[in-house]
Amino acid sequence: MREQASGERRVALAPEAVTLLRRDGLGVLVETGAGTAAWVGDADYTAAGATVVTAEELYERAEVVLCVGPPDALVTTSLRAGRALAGLFGPPGHGALPAGPAARGVRTVNLDLLPRTLSRAQSMDALTSQANVAGYKAAVLAAGTYDRFFPMLSTAAGTVPPARVLALGTGVAGLQSLGTARRLGAVVTAHDVRPESREELESLGARFLDIARPPEGEPRAGRGGYARELASRQQRAQREALDVRSRSRPVRS
Repeated sequence: MREQASGERRVALAPEAVTLLRRDGLGVLVETGAGTAAWVGDADYTAAGATVVTAEELYERAEVVLCVGPPDALVTTSLRAGRALAGLFGPPGHGALPAGPAARGVRTVNLDLLPRTLSRAQSMDALTSQANVAGYKAAVLAAGTYDRFFPMLSTAAGTVPPARVLALGTGVAGLQSLGTARRLGAVVTAHDVRPESREELESLGARFLDIARPPEGEPRAGRGGYARELASRQQRAQREALDVRSRSRPVRS
């Protein structure tokens, strides 16, 4: 299906995947213009073996509908009982999927909940792959937005020091953004509530920033080894510690 969110350029199914599905004997329907923002035309899907149809026909005929992000309420109400909707719908309690599909007998497959620690699930781990891309793009966008330069440059007017980049949180996206910023020449620093992340950060050439970690005895990691969400008081303490650090030594980012 064609994505509904403003600014969304991704598409849930590439022509290469259509070829694999057709090879397994499955019929593939693609909504008209679904891949336009991703530079994939309807002709590309047709050449791969898909049938290009209108949105109405797609919701009427498709047994499984694939999407990147949560569709709007109009889309979910168009799906009939017995259909399935698969995509990235956010973590439990924070998802943006409109209420109602399950009550009407529509099954939802949330790839955010895929058990990434299982080896057999690695090839389906869309969340990690997209976080990796997001971290890279974040560093590139920061370098383009910054009004100086990431690397140290020597000019006729003098030497321009390298930018100092700070990352808060070092999951998949954070690590990729740090690595990219460092390759662009920036001096990188990062903070994470998990003390075990220090070694991983330092292996990337980043300095570990010690600030406002949870008190001893409180869990610092959630399921799967990822950082858990901080309580409001801990978030406030973290921001206050960062304010003190930034006043004593400005961090360019």
